[in-house]
Amino acid sequence: MHAIIRRYRFNSCDSDRLRDAGERFGAALSRVGGFIAAVTLDERGGTPFTLALFEDQAGLTAAENIALQWSATEPETFRLEPVSLSTAEVVAQKGL
Repeated sequence: MHAIIRRYRFNSCDSDRLRDAGERFGAALSRVGGFIAAVTLDERGGTPFTLALFEDQAGLTAAENIALQWSATEPETFRLEPVSLSTAEVVAQKGL
């Protein structure tokens, strides 16, 4: 299993809009082969994170391209700017 963690900065947003955006982002990622899960996290300091899990490296690579396209299509008032990106192989998990 492979994970991609993205940290974002955004212009302005409330928690309802962030939740809506996270659901749209998860729906876009769910079309990738090997998709397992997508989670949006709000650090409450204006820094949202996304965590996406895929069965293999190919799914992870496809997700990176979708993430770039997706964040470019969000409305200007809610433009997400990726600040950092980490990818990793999952070595342990429970509950998925």
